[in-house]
Amino acid sequence: MAIKCLILDLDDTIVDDTENHLGAYQYILKILNKPFTEEDFKKWLEFDSFYWHDYYKGLIIPDKYKNNGDTASDYLRGMRFTTYFKEEMPYDPIQMQEFFKEGLTHRIVALPYAVEAIKDLSDYYPIFISTNGDSIIAKEKTVRIGIDSYIKGIFSADITKPFAAKSDLDYYRQLQDFIQYYKIEECLMTGDKYRDDVLIPHQAGMKTCWLHKGKEDNLVCDYQVENLKELKKILLPKRI
Repeated sequence: MAIKCLILDLDDTIVDDTENHLGAYQYILKILNKPFTEEDFKKWLEFDSFYWHDYYKGLIIPDKYKNNGDTASDYLRGMRFTTYFKEEMPYDPIQMQEFFKEGLTHRIVALPYAVEAIKDLSDYYPIFISTNGDSIIAKEKTVRIGIDSYIKGIFSADITKPFAAKSDLDYYRQLQDFIQYYKIEECLMTGDKYRDDVLIPHQAGMKTCWLHKGKEDNLVCDYQVENLKELKKILLPKRI
């Protein structure tokens, strides 16, 4: 079946997530009056990836947060800091997440070729964003790099009900409801995380494209590219 809709991951597919996290992490450390080192920042990135794959699923959300989907999501996001620093925070998880969200706006950088590719592809395909990140911050990122007018919608983990991250098959079932007008098999999901952006959406019935360095054999993805410029060449071969 022909591809009729493009779904793109945001962090490390369109924007440089390392730069983005660096600004937010430094902002958090200033609030907590902690020193910054490159080594600790690398540890934070590794922990954040681990946290969103499996760890958060084992946390118990307090009753006062359960009845509000947005608050429950912010609680799970904010608990990263208590878990990572292994100490009692001077702020509750909701406050810590608000600080982090503010920090994420400090350093937003588009990856090479991403903006131009999205502009060109949007002339022929509706484009949606799929992200584990906060929906408000995701919108801010698209505005800051100048692609917001080319995006039809942003589906983020914080608007899922019940809460689901991209490592959950239910996330993609809810994404299908979000895009509405397109069958799941007509959608191409592109992202840099093989598990979250390729394996899980493949199980949901999507076509998939893995964005990474190099090419590998015996994978379930339909395409492999190193950047969105390569994806444009695949999808618009007669127009390049």
